[in-house]
Amino acid sequence: MTNQQFFETKNVNYRVYEEIQKEQEHVGYYNLALQEVDEIQEYAKTITKKNIVIVGIGGSTLGTYAVYEFLKYSREFDKNIIFCESTDPVLISSNLNNLDYADTMFLIVSKSGNTIETISIFK
Repeated sequence: MTNQQFFETKNVNYRVYEEIQKEQEHVGYYNLALQEVDEIQEYAKTITKKNIVIVGIGGSTLGTYAVYEFLKYSREFDKNIIFCESTDPVLISSNLNNLDYADTMFLIVSKSGNTIETISIFK
């Protein structure tokens, strides 16, 4: 009886790397974030607002939240970030009640642009 699940593992890491390299030739977004780092950093320097409110649901804010968790202990990070990810009006009010809106930037995040929960929070 022959094991049908067996495959040769010799040079498997190299073969996987080669396949990823081939795929990057026609899938352009893999390196997109790396290509735009300088531009993003320059834009970030122009943000003078103290508060940033991120409005979105689930995956739309998950990446931003991960970056925030990483940066929030940095001495150079001086922004107050508030995530609005719930349509609960009491929670929204408690998040936004004490904000100085003149010193607040709002970022509305939706992959599709028509996520009903995100639109509801924004309104």
